[in-house]
Amino acid sequence: MPESQFFHVPGQERISPWRAGSLTNRISDFRRFVLTRHGHDDSDGTGQVFRSDVSSLPGSATMTGIALKSAKLFLMLFWAAAPMPAFAEPEITIVSPELGEGLQSNDNKGHYPELAHEVLDRTGKAYSYSVLPLKRVLSELTTGQADCVFGMDKRFLRKFGIDTQNLVESDPVLVSRQHIFTPPGAKLLTDLKSLRNKSVAILNGSNLEKTLKRQGVNFVLVNSQEAKLKMLQLHRVDAIMGWMPDMYLTADYFGIEKPDYDPQAVLTTTDVKLICRDDDTGRALVSATNEVIWRFRADSTFQRINEQWSGALF
Repeated sequence: MPESQFFHVPGQERISPWRAGSLTNRISDFRRFVLTRHGHDDSDGTGQVFRSDVSSLPGSATMTGIALKSAKLFLMLFWAAAPMPAFAEPEITIVSPELGEGLQSNDNKGHYPELAHEVLDRTGKAYSYSVLPLKRVLSELTTGQADCVFGMDKRFLRKFGIDTQNLVESDPVLVSRQHIFTPPGAKLLTDLKSLRNKSVAILNGSNLEKTLKRQGVNFVLVNSQEAKLKMLQLHRVDAIMGWMPDMYLTADYFGIEKPDYDPQAVLTTTDVKLICRDDDTGRALVSATNEVIWRFRADSTFQRINEQWSGALF
């Protein structure tokens, strides 16, 4: 604290106006200062003047009362003008959907947490990052328990009936594309019509569940990316629905042969972004995130991450 923000009573410790955090204590401190300057020994620290002592102060008891009132006025003005102490920014709560082993598991391990931390650690913001089931991610965002979501975009949220009007999103960190995957060497399937009379495995809670029902497609719900790949490998289904780069990252992680797909036959796309509530905290984090993304595009950071991901990003 600067020298000017201390009351210094000769022969005593420096008294900070923030010492007790209240105006009353600051006034008491200044009273001690005034009395000590006039030769009164306030050794008990109460700031009280005995009647016999008042007469010994210069001027009279009336003048002492005026001086103390002036001290109160001075301290009130000082308190109003003094800078408030700085407080640390609150921790921003970020949630992200569980994607499976190797991608993003509930122990915060996998490629996507690494990517998220690579970006978020450079924003200079305090944050927590939790991996949760998709339904809980959506619930925590809509109820305000979470400030932000990482790993999707507003368009994807709207497919689940979420109002995105009061949300802001960052630039994309990467673009994820949804495809139909078939066993290596089998005929490629390129659209939903090609799935008629076929058996298909999809993740439980997939955005395509209702669409496949309307199309009359026979599908099986599974709980993990690994389960989909193994069912396809064992020819228990004709095809699986999945996202790139997720499917190839999962196949590499578990040592499963990579399935075939048509890169040009894209069912839908989702930008991997940071989505936050549209308030001061959310806008500040999204702005800082965009700056990091722009720097990563300008240098070799994204290329290095892509090499770590076996070239699955682009």
